[in-house]
Amino acid sequence: MKGLLLAAAALGFAGTIGTANAVDIPLTATSLDIWSQLTTGDDENSLRQQALPGTRSLLSLLTLAPATPPKGAAGSIFLNATANTVGNFLGSGIPTPVTFTVPASCDATCLGTQLSLSSFGRASLFEFGFTIGTGGTLSIDHDDGISLFRDLGGGNNPDFGVCSPASCPNDLFPVGASHPTNVATSGPITLGPGSYDLFYESNNNLPEVLQTHFNAVPAPLIGHGLLVLLAVGGVLFGGKLLESHKKHAA
Repeated sequence: MKGLLLAAAALGFAGTIGTANAVDIPLTATSLDIWSQLTTGDDENSLRQQALPGTRSLLSLLTLAPATPPKGAAGSIFLNATANTVGNFLGSGIPTPVTFTVPASCDATCLGTQLSLSSFGRASLFEFGFTIGTGGTLSIDHDDGISLFRDLGGGNNPDFGVCSPASCPNDLFPVGASHPTNVATSGPITLGPGSYDLFYESNNNLPEVLQTHFNAVPAPLIGHGLLVLLAVGGVLFGGKLLESHKKHAA
């Protein structure tokens, strides 16, 4: 009898925790910069083909987000290009269309820029800034590479440290995730509240996929805590009743 009571309480406890789990959601970008350039002669190991901060100085800047909010971009980071242009990438999402409000500096020419070419003949690098108010876990589906950094300095110049395709100590993902790839999933990793910079690079033609999946860790809920206390109290009360019944039966 006591075993049944304990089992029922355990199920109730698990249920209270389960209902507190957060839903998997895309992150929302609040800033965006884009670099793109013909990269004839590169291969997949070239620095210009890596989704790393240092790649910015090797490509041509298409946009420049303001240093202070509002930073000129807004949209869910859940993208899958159906055509090989910057504008299509920022305007296409799965399962529903995603439209970015891009910086004013990304004009029609910017939006019409090719994302990439086969044989690594063109590369486009995107830097998405986002802020989360609570900690959680993050996984990213991507084709091609990604890297992620805590924004330590603010503005457009966070302190990313020295990075190479072989070593990038401040990258929150393994540095290999910055390399050109077929569609892959990196993570989950654990993030705390704060601001972050996500680098994504498109290269070697379509597909171009960048889809974030964030699960926030919710704060304890009073209601759930009360249910747990009731469950535990029920076990104790039931145990006392069982012991009392045994004594009277004896």
